[in-house]
Formats: sequence, structure tokens, C-alpha cells
Amino acid sequence: MNLRSVALCVALVLAAVASPAEPTLRISGLDSSRLLTRNRVDLYVSVTDEVGAPVDSLTQESFEVSESVDGHEFRDVSITDFLARANADEGVKFLMLIDNSGSMYFGIDGTRDVEPEEQRMTYVRRVLREFLRNVDGERDRVGLASFNTFYTLHSEPIGELEVVDRLIDEIERPVSREAYTEMYAALIELARDAETLRGRRVVVLLADGENYPFARFSGEEHPEYGEHIFTHEEAIEALREQELTVFPVHFGVSAHDQYLEQIAEETGGVFYNVRTGDDLSEVYEDIRQQVLQEYRIRYRPTMEPSELRHVRVQLAEEASDTRSYVAGTLFGLPGPVAPLMLLIPVALAILLWLLLSRLRLRNRRGEANFEVLGGGRTKVFPVSSGRTVIGGEDADITVVGPAGTVAEEVTVVYDEKADTYSLKSPRTVRVNNREVTEKRLESGDVIRLSGTLVVFDTPQRKRPEEE
Repeated sequence: MNLRSVALCVALVLAAVASPAEPTLRISGLDSSRLLTRNRVDLYVSVTDEVGAPVDSLTQESFEVSESVDGHEFRDVSITDFLARANADEGVKFLMLIDNSGSMYFGIDGTRDVEPEEQRMTYVRRVLREFLRNVDGERDRVGLASFNTFYTLHSEPIGELEVVDRLIDEIERPVSREAYTEMYAALIELARDAETLRGRRVVVLLADGENYPFARFSGEEHPEYGEHIFTHEEAIEALREQELTVFPVHFGVSAHDQYLEQIAEETGGVFYNVRTGDDLSEVYEDIRQQVLQEYRIRYRPTMEPSELRHVRVQLAEEASDTRSYVAGTLFGLPGPVAPLMLLIPVALAILLWLLLSRLRLRNRRGEANFEVLGGGRTKVFPVSSGRTVIGGEDADITVVGPAGTVAEEVTVVYDEKADTYSLKSPRTVRVNNREVTEKRLESGDVIRLSGTLVVFDTPQRKRPEEE
């Protein structure tokens, strides 16, 4: 290398040091679920450097937030709370959506007849298990779903990662009629399943090809969807309505679906194109790290009535991003609304909550019972005195969930002296959407076991004046 070349290299290095590349900012998530009750919106913001590594040294003063009702004129809003690495402390709900179409049992290079250890699905199972080992089981939750001609929810997001590990093997090779790829339909189904989830929710979609709907390519109606063929616009609308972030991952050498990048962009995620098993492992870990490194910015939105609101996050003069969310209009009023009017829906919500918290359905049966909701019908099981075990194959009450017989068990103990029933579980279980290990049960309490709802009910006791 001559002296001139050396000088040019030095000049390029000095220029890079003097003018570092600007960081990239992305509004990766949004949570407006507390807009009505608390007048707040949570933003999840990802900031990366020129090589895609997270920038984790920023403070609240580094960001500015503004809102607009028309997408043009933005008004500054106040940041009320700021937290770096919020998801590392508060946990993430990862929803793993896996392509289980026929081609997932080809080799990575597209070869059809390969040994099981060379199949794409084998690599995916291995990477999923590695992902589970890296997840913080105390804070994070992982759910599992797969799709081909049909969508299957194997597990809602749970902290019992060993259960998810076992469910990975329940993803079996489909027969020919089940081997199609209803990708957009699966995203819509998953969005519906995520409707009751709260907190940071991330969908990791793995697919090895394009949307390949049954009704279009089989010449028959779909057993569930009929002649309807779902579009990517419908999938994006459902995902944005539930405020889900999607990280689409294409795995293999075949052409990827042309709308995966748009799905990622519209929902705040990032699209990955992967060709080797080792790269797939790195991508899943990269997604996890990106989510853990997010900043959570909480702000108080403007009071202007609008069906759709646009929010912008600015990082000094360097980078910005804009997202929109559905706010709804107040009683359909198109113009300015008096501040007192804005309190009416809040007061109504509080009143409704108070009424519901005191509401107990009258049990017309003469004994305490559990009602298991699922499969389109309700089954009623009486609660024996003493001790009743729910869940598991050998329990007093067997519960069948989306993935088969529910393995987790809870025990209900009856205290004859106090005439009360108490739930006890070796692991956390959701009762009335709260995680508990022990709880005194009251009539109307809802226990969730792997996606199946079990409602506890007791006879209505007569008050002394009714005797």
C-alpha cells in the first residue's frame, strides 16, 4: 500500500470519528389501553446505532413527544414517566407464531426428501428451545401458536417455560390438506387471542415462504373460512388494533412473502431474512435483546377529540418516528369538548367497575360448583367437600385446553368451620386476571388454566331477614 492510500484510509477513519452516523429511532410499541381510565399512553422506543446495536445511554431529556389529530400539526405533550430497559424489569409477553406448512419439512435449500435432522422445522425447534433457555421465566411469558391450513394455539403466554418446551413437539407434520399456508389468517387469529393480554406484547412470526391460502389453491372452500381469502391489509389492521409488534422472520432460500416487510414496518417491528440455522439462532436472540433494550415513554395525550391520533417521538435533531393509534371520538362530537364532558366517560367507567366488583351471579344449584367454559359449551362439576383437584389427568376435574389435557393442577380446599373455599397452587395461576398462588374463592371468580376458563360458583346464601 502506497503513502497516498494510507493517507486516504486515515482520512476516512478520522471523518467517521468526527461525524459518527446518526442513530435510528423506531416507535416499536404502543399501549393506549389506559387512555380512557388514566389519560395516559405508553410508547416503547428502540434506538440503534449504525450497525444496529441498541443505544442504551439516553435519558428523558433526550426525547420530545408530540401529538396530532390530522398528521400535520403536532403539539408538544408532557412526558410523565420514563424508564430505560423497561422490559427487562417488567417483562415481555412473547408470542411465537410458527409456520407448520408442508414446506417446513423440506431442507433449508428447498430439497424435499431430507432426513429429519435436516428439515427446516428441526432447526426451528432447536432455536425455539434455545430462546426459552435465554428468557427470564420470572418476568417474561412465552406463548406458542402454529399455522398451516389451520391456526392452532398451543399455549397462551405463560411463565412455565418447560410446558412450552414440551408443546414444541406437539407441532406435527401436516397431511396434504393441512399443508397450506394461511399466514394472514393466522396473524388475525393470534391478534384475537391476544386481546386480553396487557403489557409489552411481541409477535415473532417465522415463515419459509408466501401466504398460500387453501381456498385459492385447492379449488375448495376452506373448512372454517369458506371462500374468504384474508389479505395482508386485514392482518395489519387486526395487529394494529391490538397494538402488537411483529418481527417477521423468513427462513430458507425460497422467496419471502412480499408483505412481510410492510407488516413489520406498520407494527413497529423489524423484518429478517435468514438462510442458515446459525443465523436463525442469532436473529431470535437479537429480537429479544432489542425488546429488552427499549425505552418506555409515558405521556399525557392531548384532549382534542379524534378517531385517530398521530404521535411523534423526536431524538434531539437526529432522528424521529411517527405512529398512529385509535383514540375514538367522545360521543361523536366533532368539535371542542368542555373539560367536564371529558370526565363523563371516566366516571361511567368507574361506576361500571364498582357495579361489576359487587356483582355476584345467583347460583340456582344447591351446591358449590365449577363451570368449565370451552368447546362451545359449559360443563358443570360439583365441588366436593374437603379437597378438590382441578387440572391434570388424574385430577377430580380434568380440564381440556387448546393443546389437550391441561397439565397444571390447582387444589381447592373447603373450610367447613368458616364455610369458605380456598385455592392453592404450587405455581402462579391467573384468577380474575391476577397471578396468585393462594386465594380465598368467591362466587364468580374466574380461573384461567392454559387458555380454558373455570368459573367458581357457590349457592346464594339467604340473609337473616329473608329467613
